[in-house]
Amino acid sequence: MSSIHLLSFISVGVFGMILAAAFCDIHWTPRKRLAMLGGMAVILIFQGIFY
Repeated sequence: MSSIHLLSFISVGVFGMILAAAFCDIHWTPRKRLAMLGGMAVILIFQGIFY
């Protein structure tokens, strides 16, 4: 896998998760932001493992 392909893979995943979170009616607190970042990291790690 080339570095361009990997960068595209990661950026599309992050953009999709941020876009999905933007449609949720959430009052963003620092704790919820940290939980969102942690969840995004876990999802990206699992995507990388299964890819």
